[in-house]
Amino acid sequence: MFLRFTIEYLLVYKPSRHVLDKPAAVNRIKAALGRALVPYYPLAGRVRARTNGSVGLEVVCRAQGAAFIQAASDLTAKEFEGAPRHNTQWRKLLSLQVTDVLKGAPPLVVQLTWLSDGSATLGVGFNHCLCDGIGSAEFLNLFAELATGKQKFTELKRQVWSRYLMDPNIYNKRIYQQNHPEFKKVPDLCNFDSQFSQLAPTSVTFNRSRDALNLLLEI
Repeated sequence: MFLRFTIEYLLVYKPSRHVLDKPAAVNRIKAALGRALVPYYPLAGRVRARTNGSVGLEVVCRAQGAAFIQAASDLTAKEFEGAPRHNTQWRKLLSLQVTDVLKGAPPLVVQLTWLSDGSATLGVGFNHCLCDGIGSAEFLNLFAELATGKQKFTELKRQVWSRYLMDPNIYNKRIYQQNHPEFKKVPDLCNFDSQFSQLAPTSVTFNRSRDALNLLLEI
């Protein structure tokens, strides 16, 4: 299953010119997160394999909630101006590691980390079974606008989660006779799926040197 992992973001915010009231900032961020989850309520549920024996996933929404973590670090904002030395160097800035997104883990994890120079990072992890890059960016934009007051909760546009409308099987066949081959499973004649049975996501860091760019072009 290609999407059985998390999409992770690390956002770095430089120190404010004004004295920052950290408790007030935390309360504002948590309130904005709670408001953003109202239209994006599946991110507060849990993803699991369907229990009725059919193939696919389902979202169980019982107000389990997303995960919010607050932490502190000795790092400074300047240390994020270059690439990390290895791909786990900043792992603690999103410390809740999800090994299997279908084993009861929250589909959304947010970690606010205060740095030693007064700056902060916001680590965000999304269950890729629920969000792609565009969907996660839409949520982050709304989250930011609510936290900064640029968007009022009463002005939010209603999100559309009616994915079931894409399933031709829900229509009465006497009314809806169009063929939908895009929903049919393609026979695996070349054992393509078996090549990815042990697939695990990995990451590689490239710096901005000419050698690294040439190496990337050769891949």
